[in-house]
Amino acid sequence: MKIDVKKLEIFLKKINVSAITEAIFNFEENGLKVSCFNAPNTIRLDAVLKKSAFEIYESIGKIGVQDIDKIIKIIQAFSKVVEITIEGNIINFKQGSKEVKTELVDIQFITEISVAKELEFEETFTVLPSTLQSFVKDVSVVQKINEITIEIRTAEKKFRLENSGKFKFKVDTEALESKGGTVAKFGQPLIDIIPVLTNNIQLSLAKDYPAKILEQSDDSVICYIVAPRIENEE
Repeated sequence: MKIDVKKLEIFLKKINVSAITEAIFNFEENGLKVSCFNAPNTIRLDAVLKKSAFEIYESIGKIGVQDIDKIIKIIQAFSKVVEITIEGNIINFKQGSKEVKTELVDIQFITEISVAKELEFEETFTVLPSTLQSFVKDVSVVQKINEITIEIRTAEKKFRLENSGKFKFKVDTEALESKGGTVAKFGQPLIDIIPVLTNNIQLSLAKDYPAKILEQSDDSVICYIVAPRIENEE
């Protein structure tokens, strides 16, 4: 298989959130599919890297990939297009005279999760990733970001971001699809995802209920289900 290094790096970074470092990579007919939870089971990830994102693609089935964070660093040493081959339990990355090999893990040692259940939400609207990223950046200047709660409050055609803690920031943003009346709170799981967002997202919410973050591009479809912060947990 062959793929542009940058496309692969972006995809792997979207998987490597909240310390997700291993997963089953399923090379199906239509593309590479990855479904997994983070260790605390506060984030479910369902990701597809489309067949069209590859210059050369093979539907080789399932492989067990570990040390995803280190593989990201490995492919950053390459430029442009990298060739990927699987030989037994070895995955090989090659470009010209440069080559890196590492071991795969038997898929029986990685938990394979079932198909996600359909969830029902009160609100779904479009959000720019920069809106979330700027908010978190501003808050992190004066507060420890891993100690805050982010509240998302919808109104007609807009939503508000607000944080807990000594220094409270508020940002109102237009969202034409927003109906209003929903208040949802989130902690570290949402904060872990925000930095890797690169395209507009569809954000689906309900009170005291997991959020759905759907990001689609020409190359991939990424879906995160994120656990809420419930009032009595604070």
